[in-house]
Amino acid sequence: MRDKRRHPRLLANIEGRVRIVKKNYAATIKDVSLEGLGLVSSVELNPNTLIEIVLPVSPPIVVRAIIVHSRKLNSGSYLYGIKLKKENTADEKRFTEFYSNRIISKLSSFLHF
Repeated sequence: MRDKRRHPRLLANIEGRVRIVKKNYAATIKDVSLEGLGLVSSVELNPNTLIEIVLPVSPPIVVRAIIVHSRKLNSGSYLYGIKLKKENTADEKRFTEFYSNRIISKLSSFLHF
């Protein structure tokens, strides 16, 4: 089956945080693209919930997003499909740079630069 995503999705294993109304929850980002990401958390969240994703870089990158879909895993955790909100913030620009650097790194290793 052909992937219909507009941007390449990169596999990841980034320990981050999900913030909802000032509450923080642990989450692991499993894959990332320019417009969304997949993450796993032990916390059950509903689709259409507005959340903030906190990437553990210095300083942290915080982007707002919407939960598009969720699925309970055999482990009891939840896998979420997340769509990033386009808000033209400084952190959104830093996220784009973060993503672009990961793409360049993956391509460089693939092409043996």
